Amino acid sequence: SGAVYLTPSITITPITGGVINETDAANLIISGTTTRFDAGKDITVAFSNSADAKSNSVIATVGSDGTWTAAGTNLSSWSDGTITVKATGSNQHNIAAEEASETAQLSTVKPTLTSVVSNPTSGKTGDKIGVTATFSVAVDNATATLGTNDVTWSSGQGSATWIGEVEIPSSSAADTEFTYTVKGFSDTHGNLGDESTSGTVYLTPSITITPITGGVINESDAANLIISGTTTRFEAGKEITVAFSNSKDSSSLPTVIATVDSDGNWTAGGANLSSWSDGSITVKATGSNQHNIAAEEASETAQLSTVKPTVISVVSNPTSGKAGDKIGVTATFSVAVDNATAKLGTSDVTWKSGEDTAVWVGEVEIPTSSETDMEWTYTIQGFSDTHGNLGEPITTGSVYLTPS
Repeated sequence: SGAVYLTPSITITPITGGVINETDAANLIISGTTTRFDAGKDITVAFSNSADAKSNSVIATVGSDGTWTAAGTNLSSWSDGTITVKATGSNQHNIAAEEASETAQLSTVKPTLTSVVSNPTSGKTGDKIGVTATFSVAVDNATATLGTNDVTWSSGQGSATWIGEVEIPSSSAADTEFTYTVKGFSDTHGNLGDESTSGTVYLTPSITITPITGGVINESDAANLIISGTTTRFEAGKEITVAFSNSKDSSSLPTVIATVDSDGNWTAGGANLSSWSDGSITVKATGSNQHNIAAEEASETAQLSTVKPTVISVVSNPTSGKAGDKIGVTATFSVAVDNATAKLGTSDVTWKSGEDTAVWVGEVEIPTSSETDMEWTYTIQGFSDTHGNLGEPITTGSVYLTPS
């Protein structure tokens, strides 16, 4: 008669790593063992949180081998803090086991990407640039791409700051920027961060100047010089600054502002270089686009040539004759010219040679004259130099009429 019951026991299997991460918290499984419990007896498993007043409990059933497993508990809505798990129960003799207890850190906050900084912040396709990614906490296994190109990390595993390098991908003229995509990173507790798009690398814009026709600015051009060009990666309405300078002297104009149109083209209003000395004119175009990224300066040069060609002399051979005589004519110009026409009185000079040269040779018939006429002079006009500068009409040279 009489019995002394041996005290039963309950243990809780420690939570792996002492941490409950976001994945674990959604379905937390707690298990353990017992001694001196018949199969089918209940174990009460209670949860509490140091961070707030939340609590929960579940019932587990002892198996035939004395082990027990509590159905998954959802702690997803709980604040991060220290979670205490307690297991209690009484066996078939209604003898209570000593309470078992385990603690673990609830850590469900996902790591986040704080920033991605490029150095430099702009460039062109094929340029290699530095990348620094900063996370809210130390992370592992981060991967990143800039457009279609992978970032190569040189350091960062297990830390909050990752440093690497990336090559700017191929792009079209319409592309103005690339952004980074960062994913795969998890904190030391195994919480996986969300994929993030962050940080911008701006593509370097460009400006071109349309070459000045023939590389020459003649007198006509100089009075109203129109400069135009193209851009890439400039929004319509952005400004291009066009500046002019002269190798011959210190002449410089106030800069001219052009506006980029919807096609990326620009035209600078007419600049007047008429007062400038002939020399080498340099035109430079600069500007920054909508992202405040400066294009490389564009430059073109052209020769300012505004001096008009002149007639130096017109020589007749012979220098005198009578109406109807044919005489030779040699006209000499200050430079090679085209399109010269000449008359002796009312008779046209017929040129035999001279086009594109400074010396023109021809023949003319002495016009009909009255007895009072003593001489005829030449009128030369229409001639222009190779730069398109038109000479002034001139009356020069004499053919004397033979007296009788």
